[in-house]
Amino acid sequence: LESWLITYQPPLSAGGNVGVSAEVQEGIYQNVHTMTVGSSDALHRMLAFEREHAQMRTKCTDEAVWQRYKAVLEDNQMHDVCRAALDMQSELMLIGNSLLNNLGHLRADLKEEKIIDAMY
Repeated sequence: LESWLITYQPPLSAGGNVGVSAEVQEGIYQNVHTMTVGSSDALHRMLAFEREHAQMRTKCTDEAVWQRYKAVLEDNQMHDVCRAALDMQSELMLIGNSLLNNLGHLRADLKEEKIIDAMY
């Protein structure tokens, strides 16, 4: 998504192919970039949990200790997954809001038909 957005730079005022200001483009791009960075961080945290799971499974020799530790680790993983999903939802809402606010500028064919703008 970030690579696709880069194809729309620079803005129309600087010889580009999009009729929105540089600030609007930067805002949309920044929201998408924040989402990709957050997704990457969440994936790294999940891989760290998996690594810790594998390491501790080999270190714990007592099955009762392992079961207690495994339950806590799974709770922590689920909390992190829920947090990552909530972050992703909020980032997608920000991106959607930025796009809808500037829909008339991003699509020249919709200027005659304001139905889409009125719908959202």
